[in-house]
Amino acid sequence: MADETKKPKIDLRTRLQKMGAAGVIPPVTLPGGTGAIPPPPSLPGGVPPPPFPSTPPLDPDHPLALAAGVRSVPPPAHKAQIIEMDEHTVAAARSSVRNQMLVVMVVACAVFTGVGWTAGGASEKSASAVKSRQDAGALAEEVKKARDSLVALADKLDAGRNSLVKDKKFPQDLSKELGGMTIDFDGTKLAGRRFSGMSKEATQMLLDFISSVNGVNDRRKFVQALLARLQKPITDQLQAAAKNAPLPVQWVVVFEKETVASGAFLTPLATPFIATTSTPNLPPKLTVVNIRGSGNVEVPRYAGGNFPDKGAAAVPVIPATFDAACPSETRGQIAQLGQQILSLKAEIQKDRNDARTDIVEDTKADLVERADKLIAELQKASGT
Repeated sequence: MADETKKPKIDLRTRLQKMGAAGVIPPVTLPGGTGAIPPPPSLPGGVPPPPFPSTPPLDPDHPLALAAGVRSVPPPAHKAQIIEMDEHTVAAARSSVRNQMLVVMVVACAVFTGVGWTAGGASEKSASAVKSRQDAGALAEEVKKARDSLVALADKLDAGRNSLVKDKKFPQDLSKELGGMTIDFDGTKLAGRRFSGMSKEATQMLLDFISSVNGVNDRRKFVQALLARLQKPITDQLQAAAKNAPLPVQWVVVFEKETVASGAFLTPLATPFIATTSTPNLPPKLTVVNIRGSGNVEVPRYAGGNFPDKGAAAVPVIPATFDAACPSETRGQIAQLGQQILSLKAEIQKDRNDARTDIVEDTKADLVERADKLIAELQKASGT
């Protein structure tokens, strides 16, 4: 027992350091710095423990590594690349971006505007074409109505002239009838119309037709006024002629002894008289108008034989011969009225069967014929 107590103490740490054995495990510091793990004790007799077998390193990602305090080293993070630019470069870049965006916006607007304009223009053009066709059809119907009115007017004028010239009767109702036969086709028919689908020829024909219709309406009013003014004198003369009543003697030829070799005077009677072959009823003296002075003078009627040695003698003029050589005012008015009616009727609608040679043939188409051509052109423009 005594010997055991006197044994010297062995300093294992110093001995191990001196040995420098590979199997010596250096002190390990616990995580958190709480202390060191003491080395394992040596075997009795001072024999060092056998070295630990070499083991493969522990996977840092293994769960046990976490328990043992081993941390896996994360891979180095991707370092951000920082590009340093001065203010001028930044401003230039911003300006370039703005310019590019502006160009993109302008191009986009142009594209969409072009698409919209094309679509809108095409839509508007289509609507305009439809409206033009509808207007052409509507104008064709209006021209038809005007044509029918023109034919009716021409028929009335033709009947009135035949009554006046052929039947020797004044057309009593013609003036009133003309007053209600206005041809309703003027410039107002073109208001709001589209003509894009009409040919240039059709447009010109339409304008000419309007002008001609206006001219017909003006001449119709003139004939109407002429009928109203001449109704009474023409009626009286036609009625007298219808009764075969003798015409009055209104003119005489006056011869004077001093001037008979050079000629005679034609002068009106101050008081006309009626004479027939069966009952001449010729007065011995005639009161004539003094055409070389003033007032009236009484002249003996020449009854045959020699002229008187002095003074003058009057010879009555047969009314029919005078009326043929010098038509009366009323007779001239009848001719004037008949010519006005005929001219207006021929402008509206010519009489193709008229064989008269006293009328100069007008090569221009009449208004009814031009209306027919215009209707055909308008129907073509309307697609019908």
